[in-house]
Order: sequence, then C-alpha cells, then structure tokens
Amino acid sequence: RTQARIRGFEQRVAKRLGLMGYQVERDHYLDSEGRSFLVVTRKGGLRPERYCVEARDWHAPVSAPLLAHFADWLQSPDRCQDGIQEMYVAPAFSGPALALAQRRGILAVTPAQLERQLFAFGPYLERIKRQFE
Repeated sequence: RTQARIRGFEQRVAKRLGLMGYQVERDHYLDSEGRSFLVVTRKGGLRPERYCVEARDWHAPVSAPLLAHFADWLQSPDRCQDGIQEMYVAPAFSGPALALAQRRGILAVTPAQLERQLFAFGPYLERIKRQFE
C-alpha cells in the first residue's frame, strides 16, 4: 500500500515534468534500498537540462539530512554523470532543507510549484499585448 502511494506520487510528478517538456526515464537509478529515481532531460538552449529526480510523498517536511543523503548518494563516484543535476520533489521542505538545497545547488520543488510552471501565462500575455501596441 505504501509502495503504491509512493509510485502514484512519482507517476504524477513524472506526468507534470513531461507536460513541461522533459523527457522522462523511469527507474533509471536504483539505490541500495531498491528505491528508483527519475531522470528527466529537456533539450533546448545552449545546453540540455538533465536532472536526477527523487519524488517522495512524505507526511512531514523533507529534512536537511534527508536531502543531503540524496545529494551525497547521487554524487558518489559510481553515480555521477557529467551535467546531471539534482531535483527533489516533495509536498514540503523544512527551512534548513531549503537552505541546504540553495547552498548545494539542489532544485527543491513542490508539486504545486511544478503546476504553477505549467500555467505560467506571463509569456502568452506579453505576446498578446505586443500585438496591440
């Protein structure tokens, strides 16, 4: 049951990232505990964006030690790939976790923040305004 809830959350995150233009690879990495991670890539601009994504539906805000464990695991010599960045998606983060994410360059986002990116109407509205100027 818990595994199904985790998988469901991961699938919802994967769908949102796919709608944002990322190519999603499921179960790309497996850690020693058998947890899977997503790898997402979006081509465009001068350099493609590539993230290893941990998507977890924790009941409590993600703590700094938990976020550090993810980053340390990904940066281990047998895991590190050129150009891959870290993204952690969870319903909430503690203040120290957000500070750690900023210091270490980890993209820590909530599902609500991903949804806001899907419905960012600013560029669309600017284009319409230019048509009438």
